[in-house]
Amino acid sequence: TIILHKDYTPSDELKKDIERQLKEAGEARAKNEFENNVLNELIKLTEAEIPDCMVEDKQEQLAQDFNYRVQQQGLDPKLYLQYTGMTEETFKAQFKDRAVEQVKLSLALEEIAKIEKVEVTDEEYDSKISEMAEAYKMEADQLKKFINADDMKRDMLFEKSMNLVVDAATPTKEKKTAAKKPAAKKETAEKEPAAKKTTTAKKPAAKKETAEKETAAKKTTTAAKK
Repeated sequence: TIILHKDYTPSDELKKDIERQLKEAGEARAKNEFENNVLNELIKLTEAEIPDCMVEDKQEQLAQDFNYRVQQQGLDPKLYLQYTGMTEETFKAQFKDRAVEQVKLSLALEEIAKIEKVEVTDEEYDSKISEMAEAYKMEADQLKKFINADDMKRDMLFEKSMNLVVDAATPTKEKKTAAKKPAAKKETAEKEPAAKKTTTAKKPAAKKETAEKETAAKKTTTAAKK
């Protein structure tokens, strides 16, 4: 248990570190949200006839991933089904919509990789294996025995294609915003000269009318005196 004194004041260094972490966390959330929105739009634009077997395989994979996470928390997947009142069928059925979306996304990214000629080199694969081996505190050669190289390269290919889509979407948003601002300024600039011309045109008319009234008044006064 940590007990802080009531007069405790965090140091400036700690404050700056907290501010930095909050800023980085906020930027990471914004980035993830933007990427998810882009990929969701890509899924909506993807039209394809998806074989049922692909959806069923993805459902099974999602269900297994969920069961693995449940076991990591110390729960028995069968007991989880009892607690939630679900059967094996209803449990897997809840993953169908997500499975369809992920299959459509995979097909779209695979097509983008073909069009853009995206490739994963052996050097990139070895670098990824080394990175994972370091994280798991294993030798790279030992880790390769537990990994399907084709599946790994496929995931890396999709990641590179995904980055292409997200990077291409970023400048489009900026261009639209930049294009709107000059139009607004131009419209305002056009209105202002028009307003000035109208005001300028009215003033001489007012002076002319006053002058005519004064002349008529003087004539009337002179005629009355005579």
